[in-house]
Amino acid sequence: MSPLPQILEKHFQAAQQLEAAGTSGAAGGGAGGSAGGAAAAAMTPAQRAEAVAAHVAALSAALGALATWVEWVPMRRLKDSPVVGACSFFIRMGTPSLRMQALDILRQVLEARELGGL
Repeated sequence: MSPLPQILEKHFQAAQQLEAAGTSGAAGGGAGGSAGGAAAAAMTPAQRAEAVAAHVAALSAALGALATWVEWVPMRRLKDSPVVGACSFFIRMGTPSLRMQALDILRQVLEARELGGL
């Protein structure tokens, strides 16, 4: 389980950085501030869109793995994991498809809780 939160965070931040570079570049500048931001600003809009899509696909795959983990993990381990916080974050900040995946994971957690697992 331990690498999933880092994967989610890494790809979400990268996608956000690419999106910000696209909007700040179109607005005429933007500080960027990091090497990743500078590289994203140098990309064409099509390259940036493709890179964002790749990061969103990685996020979707990681959320899918998280859903499987939630299904099989003993609920006492789930209680101390960052799963609920990660899902809450994606419900607030994610794309519609990522929101739906996060909601599905939370539904699984609640069903397990209702069955007496937590």
